[in-house]
Amino acid sequence: MADQVIRGTKDFQVPEYFNFADVIDEWAKNEKEGRRQSDHPALWWIDGAGNEVKWSYQDVALNSKKTANVLSTAADIKPGDRVMVILPRIPEYWLIQAACLRTGGVFVIMAINIGPKELQRRILRSKPVCVVACSCDQVDNDLLDVVDQITSSGQVDIRSRIFVNRMKHEQREGWLSFEDLFHTASADFQSVNSLSSATSNIYHTSGTTGNSKMAEHSQASTGLGSAGMRHSRFVETDLNWTTTPTGWSVLPVCHFFMPWSVGSGSFVHYKNVTTREALETLQKYPITHGRFMPSFYMTALDEEDLKSFSFPKLYRCVVSGEPANKHMIRRWKEETGVELWNCYGQTETVRGLMKMSHDTMAADTKW
Repeated sequence: MADQVIRGTKDFQVPEYFNFADVIDEWAKNEKEGRRQSDHPALWWIDGAGNEVKWSYQDVALNSKKTANVLSTAADIKPGDRVMVILPRIPEYWLIQAACLRTGGVFVIMAINIGPKELQRRILRSKPVCVVACSCDQVDNDLLDVVDQITSSGQVDIRSRIFVNRMKHEQREGWLSFEDLFHTASADFQSVNSLSSATSNIYHTSGTTGNSKMAEHSQASTGLGSAGMRHSRFVETDLNWTTTPTGWSVLPVCHFFMPWSVGSGSFVHYKNVTTREALETLQKYPITHGRFMPSFYMTALDEEDLKSFSFPKLYRCVVSGEPANKHMIRRWKEETGVELWNCYGQTETVRGLMKMSHDTMAADTKW
């Protein structure tokens, strides 16, 4: 692959080989040697029912290597093999993404709220060799039935099905137990030497016109591209919270690649929280960046006494999905003291941002 300059950065050359898993390992090394300047976990997960997971970068590195061994042995994942993931916001989502990078597998994330017919269409088109899923209040068993039916029919050569038990401890016939495999897996794994152009992720568009379409991304466009996004403004001491569902490119880009490229932390809430629950979470935890849909800000401004809340660490909020108008941005700043930014990006590009100031809207970055 010929070197090329990434727009938005100065004289940056894309290397011929790149694997974002090496970035995770570098932060794990920095952390171990006391050179990471943050006390935030790399991944801080809560489920809203009192359960919590705090993983350092060293934990993420070790656990993702164990998961990579699960994929490469039990699932026989080779570079270029597609791994379909039907998971809500649980820690294993982040582990499978990192493990796919390490093995060279292609991470194909599915929206958990799609119907059986749409899932069938996407499986037939994407042709995964492995499916990782779970059963919980957010994932309908009808989706797992579709996977079983296609596997049995032989329409797609799904060689392995892996069942994650974090939210509901049960087994499913014909599926491998992730917990059992993970428990016995080795933590010794050498990540593949990936070309920067090697496919790492496949997202599906929203299907604004016609059916949703697959959007393919490489190690460079996800790992290097996300790290080079000037609009992220993440620094090492940040703790970022994104409430986007797992089926959209926003989550891996803004909650995996971007924060972990600079050594900052990702805060994850399993629940689809209400507006009040979100405000209480922002008040309780040291979150510095919050990313929500416009409906959150509208409801908070119209129905809550925002000045009664205190957000000691929060200094930036972002609107995703739809643009916020100047009135909303101005009111949010006045009532919370926190800047509100509009973010624009496409599944096909996962790049681009517009910042709306109090009086005008102007491009913050030029691509």
